[in-house]
Amino acid sequence: MLLRLFITFTLSLCISHANAQKPDLGAEYEVNDTVLIKTSDGANISAIMVRKKNLSQALPTILQFTIYVRDRDLLSLKEAADHGYVGVMAYSRGKYLSTDPITPYEYDGKDANAVIDWISKQSWSNGAVGMYGGSYNGFTQWAATKHLHPALKTIVPYVAGGPGMGLP
Repeated sequence: MLLRLFITFTLSLCISHANAQKPDLGAEYEVNDTVLIKTSDGANISAIMVRKKNLSQALPTILQFTIYVRDRDLLSLKEAADHGYVGVMAYSRGKYLSTDPITPYEYDGKDANAVIDWISKQSWSNGAVGMYGGSYNGFTQWAATKHLHPALKTIVPYVAGGPGMGLP
């Protein structure tokens, strides 16, 4: 009986999560949540970009590169936009809209480099990218420095997870 209750509860959570609406950021933000960035080896990296609409100048970009896909990602990008940046959230291979196999830790450095290169070529980018975050996001920042792109100006890993340390 307890197992049946647990299964029912879990299924209802999954259904409600699948039907959850994305937060509406309103008319003052440009949101592109269907970005696919092709890597040099043919993989697709899925990303979301948020920026204020009323700003015409090119801006620096705050990038989070992660394996986690969370409902709060859009709000995190809005916060970056509210502070004068373009916010970009990029996901590891196989996550969000990417149809590639999920491969944690293997390609994140190369893939982050591809995302930074893509960002630096956008009309809304001033060519300066900073990365931040903790846990897996902290790891991806250090991985990005192994393929250091000239547009990557800083990393702020407040916790950098390592392979085999209880991460995905």
